[in-house]
Amino acid sequence: MISVNKTSLSAIDAEKIRARRDALLRDSDWSMMPDTPTDKNVWANYRQALRDITLQKKFPAEVVWPELPGRE
Repeated sequence: MISVNKTSLSAIDAEKIRARRDALLRDSDWSMMPDTPTDKNVWANYRQALRDITLQKKFPAEVVWPELPGRE
């Protein structure tokens, strides 16, 4: 039997959340290119919200993901 404590589970959850966040940042890299015809401020705010996920009070137990621009 493997013993897993709450701290271990929390660390695993945090790593999964960071991996998802990193993937979303990679998926939105195009929005920062100089020739992209999009509102860069909206995308910059979205990307900053992704980077700030680990600062949320209930991280990693509870995470509020930012809304993808253009999907409101």
